Amino acid sequence: MSPLLITGISVIVFQIQWWLCIFSGIYQHGHGQYAYWIAFALFLINLLYQPITRPMLLFFLILFSCGVANDTLLMQLKVFGFSFQGALIPVWLMILWACFSGWFLHAQWLNQRLTVILSLFSICGTGSYYFAARLHALTFLMPLHYALMIMALDWFCLGFLFFIIVRCRCMKRFLG
Repeated sequence: MSPLLITGISVIVFQIQWWLCIFSGIYQHGHGQYAYWIAFALFLINLLYQPITRPMLLFFLILFSCGVANDTLLMQLKVFGFSFQGALIPVWLMILWACFSGWFLHAQWLNQRLTVILSLFSICGTGSYYFAARLHALTFLMPLHYALMIMALDWFCLGFLFFIIVRCRCMKRFLG
């Protein structure tokens, strides 16, 4: 398969995973709450086509942990919240972070371009939380304009952090 086709398929699969996880956040009672397992199954199936190799595993775990810790911090700071309030973010959002981290590691067209990462993270990352709130998967706990400014700055910083992490991965590959 051509790299462009693989990229297109990965973007579509990630969007399906996003919707499944958000669906789990919206319908937390009944059968809909388990839709995140389908997203996780797609993540595992995707590993057959784009495996997370042993050298990549550490970087995957770092990206995943940064995402979960970041969202947990934002939740604890009352930027946004969920219908249940635990110490950590809900499982569906953790699975979404696993899907995103795996996708980002393989997004060669994206993860080498800092300006593209910062732009896409600031706009699309913030937008994904805005739309999740509009769909009632989460709730902003402060005035919307403040929450969106915080989210845009947060995603800008996450983009920079993810870029540095991927750069370390590239350096490790060249150094042995």
